[in-house]
Amino acid sequence: MSSRILERAKDGVVEGFPPVLVFLSTVDSTVLADAVVDVLLKHLAPGNHELVLFDVNRYSMVQELLVNDPGP
Repeated sequence: MSSRILERAKDGVVEGFPPVLVFLSTVDSTVLADAVVDVLLKHLAPGNHELVLFDVNRYSMVQELLVNDPGP
């Protein structure tokens, strides 16, 4: 996908691309936030694009709400 975006953006930005909403885990080692910004978002024409970064909730009081085994 990145090569197609770069190919279409070689003369500027990609026009007419629909709004993009990216949810990205900050602890995910397979997709880097820099890559999402540098290879995708910065090549799109201005629009309603959003990047949402999220992390593991480490707040100890909510631990009792988290389920270790979702089976039951």
